[in-house]
Amino acid sequence: MVMIKINNENIRHCFMVSLLVFGCAIFYTLLVVWALKKIILLEGITLQIVYVVVYVVIVFFGLKLHIPRLRGIV
Repeated sequence: MVMIKINNENIRHCFMVSLLVFGCAIFYTLLVVWALKKIILLEGITLQIVYVVVYVVIVFFGLKLHIPRLRGIV
């Protein structure tokens, strides 16, 4: 496990990448749910639950993978 020093630069980096991941996850959530709707019938509360679950999964993996990778870019 890598220890990260808490300073303004690291906080700014995590905040900026988090905003990017949250925003981009919306588009990918729409694509995934659209594909799922073509395969299986989703309506009402089931559709809303699928949206939330897919969004949370994409955000979780996005934050886990992209915060370290975008260190010198953002």
